[in-house]
Amino acid sequence: MLVDEEEYSEAGRGVYPDGLLEVLNAFHKRYRAHHPSLKYIITENGFADSRDLRRRPYLLEHLLAAYTALKQGIPLEGYFHWTLSDNWEWADGYCPKFGLVAVDRIHELKRHPRPSYYLYQQITKTGLVTRKQREREWNILQSEIKRGGSRPFCCAVDDRQRMWADGLDKPTMRAIAEKDWRFGKSPTQDLIVYVLRSFEVIQTLILDVIQVLGGRANLQSQHEPMRDL
Repeated sequence: MLVDEEEYSEAGRGVYPDGLLEVLNAFHKRYRAHHPSLKYIITENGFADSRDLRRRPYLLEHLLAAYTALKQGIPLEGYFHWTLSDNWEWADGYCPKFGLVAVDRIHELKRHPRPSYYLYQQITKTGLVTRKQREREWNILQSEIKRGGSRPFCCAVDDRQRMWADGLDKPTMRAIAEKDWRFGKSPTQDLIVYVLRSFEVIQTLILDVIQVLGGRANLQSQHEPMRDL
């Protein structure tokens, strides 16, 4: 279910850089005893953002999560950003823009490197994510939020705020979330908030059941024979 205060990519994926470190730790803990020589490569980590405002801090924060995993002794050998250029997504079509390089589908598929392309290029050359980079990209995003900036959203959402697998060819616009989702900043999910959201999900499921049962009852009544009064 879509939550207004959380941040999402154009493809409806939630943003939580700490989750990358959590997954790497869980994976390593699960397999290291039986496969002590096993090493890991992150093959897809990226963010659909045609405006390229959130992709840059997203990239920096997830690389910091990967670096932290290395410092903790996790044998992480490689990282591949998803993706180099805008692509066709199986469930979402061309609407979400994942690329470090934009593809102009109107003018002979010309390629235009986005700012995130040059940021990633700089990081791969130096091997560093600097405090200055991190502060600059986050401040740019915050300035856009203060201006009331919005971004495209390519997921179908119903009247109960549920996201479906259906992708949109033409995106809707949503406000950029104000939440501080940077690595190490996201607080542990508060139990009360978790319980309240769980009740919202349960309520939605109950309404679904009522709607389905009501539809069946109406269908049955339509097929009942007419009775003499």
